[in-house]
Amino acid sequence: MIQVLKRDGAVEPFSADRLRACLWRVLRCGDQGNLLPRLLCEAIAIHLRRRGTAKVSSAALFEMALLALRETDQPAAADALEEHRRWRHQARRTLWLIGEDGRRRPWDRGWLTARLQSRWAISRPAARAIGGILESELLGQAGPLPAQRLDDLIDERVENYGLAPWCLIASPSVPNSGRL
Repeated sequence: MIQVLKRDGAVEPFSADRLRACLWRVLRCGDQGNLLPRLLCEAIAIHLRRRGTAKVSSAALFEMALLALRETDQPAAADALEEHRRWRHQARRTLWLIGEDGRRRPWDRGWLTARLQSRWAISRPAARAIGGILESELLGQAGPLPAQRLDDLIDERVENYGLAPWCLIASPSVPNSGRL
């Protein structure tokens, strides 16, 4: 199984579905189906398997997706993918956390994942998925984000996805409760 090394140091299994969804969004396939995204995704997966790749960085996967789009005469989709990545990088630099101690800290999705895991005792893949959705919502906002507001948003998302009845909220008396 091919493993993907994420920007925050996390390692997760290669997901053809995630790559296909990414390609589908930039190709703006709509109701036209997902034949091209599926074929491009399969080509990338075949390339990785034939090379015997056990681990690949998310940055390398991004470059492979760009190359696949450009080689199949989809420059607008490739440009959209690059622009979205640039926007996310810049947006992350304009969002910061204000800790319970009042100190300002740069935004860190890895920290958000750990906070979700410790606060709700959910698996890392679930925490990464919810964290990714929450991060996407927050990236449009520049400036400070108080820790308590982030905790409230975390709790709302976990409850919205129906995970709250199955998890216990960590408390200050519980080790690794994820204090900022």
